[in-house]
Amino acid sequence: MNLQENIKRILREELELSSYFRRRIDMETLEQIYQYVLKVVSKKYADNKKHLKAMTPNKFNQLVTSNLIEDVCENFELEFGEDDNRFTQLWDFLSNYYSKRNIKHFYDIRLNKNNSRLKFDIQKLVDDRIIFVTEPGDGQGGVTKPNWEGDCSVITLLNLTDEELELNPWRREAIDKPFPECIPYVQDRQSDWDKEKYQQVIDSIEIRGGEIDNYTI
Repeated sequence: MNLQENIKRILREELELSSYFRRRIDMETLEQIYQYVLKVVSKKYADNKKHLKAMTPNKFNQLVTSNLIEDVCENFELEFGEDDNRFTQLWDFLSNYYSKRNIKHFYDIRLNKNNSRLKFDIQKLVDDRIIFVTEPGDGQGGVTKPNWEGDCSVITLLNLTDEELELNPWRREAIDKPFPECIPYVQDRQSDWDKEKYQQVIDSIEIRGGEIDNYTI
C-alpha cells in the first residue's frame, strides 16, 4: 500500500478521532513520522540481542506506538498528560492503525536476523481452517487420490479468494476432501515451501485475525 492509499484509508477512518485531532494532525506528515520512528525503533531492537530474544509482536507494537506518540505530540504541538482522555484516544488510534504493519515488520526483522523461518503448527492451522491439507490436484482441474507418501495439497485462505478460485476452481472441491494422514508429512517438510507459500500462511493467519506466535512451535 503506497503513501496515498494509506492517507485515503486513514482519512476514511478519521471519524474515530475527535475534532481536536482532526484539526491538528496532517495525515501525510503523520505517515512520515511513523516511517522515521519505525526505522529508529527497529534498529535498536535488531541490534540488541537481549531485546531480540525477549520481544514479542505486541510488545514491539507498543514500543513503536510509545515512541510515535511522543514524536507526534512534539511535531504537532499537542499538550496533554497521560491521564488525559485525548492521550488515550490518540494512543489507541495509532496503535490500532499501525498494528498490522508493526507486527509484520517485527517478523521481518526476526527472520532476517535469525536467517531462518518460523516453524508452524500445521495441525492447529488446519483445525482453525487457516490452511487446508487435502487430496492432491490432478493437474487437469480436478482432485485425485494420493499416489505416494506426502502426495497432498496445502491450500491457504489466500488461495480461496474469488480471483484465485476462478483460476483454480479445483480448490473448491479439494477443501471438501481433507487428507489428515498427510498432516505429519507437511509438518516435517514445511521447510521445503517456497517464499510465496510461506508468506501466504502468515497472511492467512492475519486474515483470520490470529496471532502468528499462537501458530508456531
